[in-house]
Parts: sequence; structure tokens; C-alpha cells
Amino acid sequence: MSKPTRRPYKTQSQWREVIADFNQSGLDAAHYCQQHQLGDKTFHKWKRYFARASHTPELIELMPPQTPTNSRSIHWDVELQLSHDMILRLRTT
Repeated sequence: MSKPTRRPYKTQSQWREVIADFNQSGLDAAHYCQQHQLGDKTFHKWKRYFARASHTPELIELMPPQTPTNSRSIHWDVELQLSHDMILRLRTT
């Protein structure tokens, strides 16, 4: 019983090219992976990764609330959790 041969490592950039080529190929994923000797689980993992990465959020303009003209200052805070260790904080005074 022989060990299965390991497929060569691909970088993120190489996977981006593979997924772009797949999208142009017109093949279904199973046939594409078979023709290009790709592991189907790894292929689908990278396909999902690039699909999520391509969804960019829409730009939202933040405006301070309307206040009477005699108000001395406008103060608002916005805190946006970008990831588990990154927070964007905005303040206007």
C-alpha cells in the first residue's frame, strides 16, 4: 500500500489565479479539480475565501446630528469593531 502523493503547495496569489481560471473555464468544480489535479476540499476552501474577500462593504457617510445654532459644540462617538483586535473610533467635538 503506497502513500498518496502530496500536491505541490500554492501561494494565495497562485490560488487567486486558479480560481479566476476556474471561473473562466465553464467547468463544474469536480471536473476542474480532476483536470488540474487539485484537492476538492482545498479548492472549495480557497473559492469561499476569495468569494468572502470580494464583498466589500458600502461606504457610509457619518454626519453629526442636527443641533440648534446656539449649541457650542457637537459631540458624537462611533466605535466600529473591525476584527477581534482592531477597533476604529471616531469622535467629533
